[in-house]
Amino acid sequence: MSFAKPAWLPLVSMKYPATGVPWQTAQAYCKSLHGSLPTEEQWEFAARGTELRPNPWGSQPLDLARTAAFAGDKITTNVLKPVAQSDQDQTPGDDTVQINDLAGNALEWTLDLYREDRPGQDEHWVEEGGLTFRAVRGVPIAMAAPKKLPSQSATYRQSLCATGPCPADTMKILQFVGFRCVKRK
Repeated sequence: MSFAKPAWLPLVSMKYPATGVPWQTAQAYCKSLHGSLPTEEQWEFAARGTELRPNPWGSQPLDLARTAAFAGDKITTNVLKPVAQSDQDQTPGDDTVQINDLAGNALEWTLDLYREDRPGQDEHWVEEGGLTFRAVRGVPIAMAAPKKLPSQSATYRQSLCATGPCPADTMKILQFVGFRCVKRK
């Protein structure tokens, strides 16, 4: 299995991530490339590697001056950064294997329905009443930084309405959600 470079659509500039893309559109685009959105496991493996890094770059803590995350009240419509510009948010290796912007910048859709981290939780809501909620990975940019930054950005996840008559606040988050495609060799 190989991970394709991020699938950026030419919305404003080829230098910025395509965001505001609904889940079904992102999945259809990946399928047109003979791939799919990554499962949560594929996304996390890309971010953590075989070493199980806590962050895509390793064990160094998240540095908000170097990785686009938790902009909070400083959020503007142009808060997203050009792709592959963070000197922190990149996996180890040379340019041919490095994956950029997994922790910060745009959140990313996954193929999977959202599931709770703890077993035995009521999860009927993720697929009910014509709605589906999918897992979105990455550290949010449109949220204020918590008092203590997460020590493991590679495991950060949240749910987002993907299909159906989604709640109104979905669009507020969707403007900061992008995607990347995976393709089997």
